[in-house]
Amino acid sequence: MKFIIQAILIGVLCYATGQYLPFWSLAAVAFVIAALFRLSPLPSFMSGFLAVFALWSFLAYNIDQETSSLLTNRVAQVFMGIPNIALILITGFIGGLTGGFGAASGTLFIGLTRKKRVQKYYS
Repeated sequence: MKFIIQAILIGVLCYATGQYLPFWSLAAVAFVIAALFRLSPLPSFMSGFLAVFALWSFLAYNIDQETSSLLTNRVAQVFMGIPNIALILITGFIGGLTGGFGAASGTLFIGLTRKKRVQKYYS
């Protein structure tokens, strides 16, 4: 349940901050949210990756539809004519990696700063 809530929160806050801040601010958002939720590193990475992948893919698809694929067709020509949907998925993948690594870094940072419990008695 924490995984889903973390992914939704990362997606919503990345969209909100993306309106006013540069694109790389999504890594900071994922970092902070993952630090608050304290999942293990792999689920944290996956929630950040999936949230930002879905967000960037959706936004890229909307831009592609609004502009009648003008920019996507030109970029596809540069990359030897790959399909438009492949460019949209590549865009989502790059954003997903950024969000995933930001979230994993947040979890690992909290793991570094947290005090380890010392067991006094051994049984």
